[in-house]
Amino acid sequence: MAWHLQDYQEANDHPPAQVVNIEVEELSVSPSVPFAVTPNIFSRFKQRFKSFIDQYELRELHFQSLLRSKELEVQYHIAKYDRERKAAEAETNRSRALNTQVLTFSKTETELRNQLNIYVEKFKQVNPNLQNYGYKRSVCRLTLYRLKILSITAMISS
Repeated sequence: MAWHLQDYQEANDHPPAQVVNIEVEELSVSPSVPFAVTPNIFSRFKQRFKSFIDQYELRELHFQSLLRSKELEVQYHIAKYDRERKAAEAETNRSRALNTQVLTFSKTETELRNQLNIYVEKFKQVNPNLQNYGYKRSVCRLTLYRLKILSITAMISS
C-alpha cells in the first residue's frame, strides 16, 4: 500500500512531460507558395508555443508551492522538536529537583531517627528513677495522710 501511495505522490509531484508534436507538414511551406508562411500555420505555432509557456509557468508555480509546503513542513517539525525538547528539559529539571528533595528527606529522616534513638536511650536510663520517684511520692502521700489522721485524732482526744 505504501508503494501505491508513493507512486501516486510521485505522479502528482512530477507529471509526465507533454510532448509538443508539431508535424513537419504543418510547418513546411505549401507547394503553391514556396517560401511564405501561411497565417494558419503561424497561429497554430503561436498557440502551441503559448500553451507550452503557460504549462511551464504552471509547473513553476506548482514547484514553488510544493517547495513552500515542504519548507512549512520542515518549520513545523523544527517547532515540534523544540517544544518536545523544552518539555523534556523541564521534566529532567523537575526530576532532578524531586531527587534532591527525596535525598534531603531521607537525610532528615536518618537524623531524626538517630535523635529518637538517643532520646529512647536517655529515657531508658531515667525510667527506673521515675518509677522510684513515683513510689516515693505515693509513700509520702500515704505518710502525710497518716499524719493528718494522727493529728486529727490527737486533736479530738485532747
